[in-house]
Amino acid sequence: MNGYAAILQGLYERERTGKGSGYKVSMFDTMAEIMNVPFIQTKYSDNVVKRVGLKHPSIAPYGAFTAMDERKILISIQNEREWVNLCAKVLGDAALATDSRFSTATDRVVNRPALDAIVQEAFGKQKADDLTALLLSAGIAFGELNSVKGLVEHPQLRTVEYKTEQGKSIEVPAPAVQPSPPSLRDVPRLGEHDEIIREEISQL
Repeated sequence: MNGYAAILQGLYERERTGKGSGYKVSMFDTMAEIMNVPFIQTKYSDNVVKRVGLKHPSIAPYGAFTAMDERKILISIQNEREWVNLCAKVLGDAALATDSRFSTATDRVVNRPALDAIVQEAFGKQKADDLTALLLSAGIAFGELNSVKGLVEHPQLRTVEYKTEQGKSIEVPAPAVQPSPPSLRDVPRLGEHDEIIREEISQL
């Protein structure tokens, strides 16, 4: 992504100034930048951030909870409005929003185990479809944690058909970028375009 953005920046700069640009993209630097929040928390405090999986080190409740039908719903409560709505409209306990253990964002993180247990108990009493309807009406960010099988069967999945060298047809996920008009070509064979590439390079 950083490389792609840098190329676009370079093309735009060349269009404006007539001068080209060079860019170096480091995979390590890219990953380090993504970690800026736990980096700052670790470097400038006594808090050593631990691995939390699908949870968030500074937000609670945040993570995947299991519904009655064993489907997992991931939620992210990032402000007080969402917290109040979760309690009243999804968990069915409006008073929980003012419980002294959970009344502020910091309190909720400190008391995460107790809070997660309460959320899980409530989620475990309802089916996933009912929970997603409640979350949607409450204006709370959520998503279902799909398996690969869930991806294969997802109603919004677009696929394209490819022919193998043996003449068989297979479906694979469609490219995220959809050009107009559509363009779908076979994967080139090894060395297929060598001469064309050499010709282009020789003219630089």
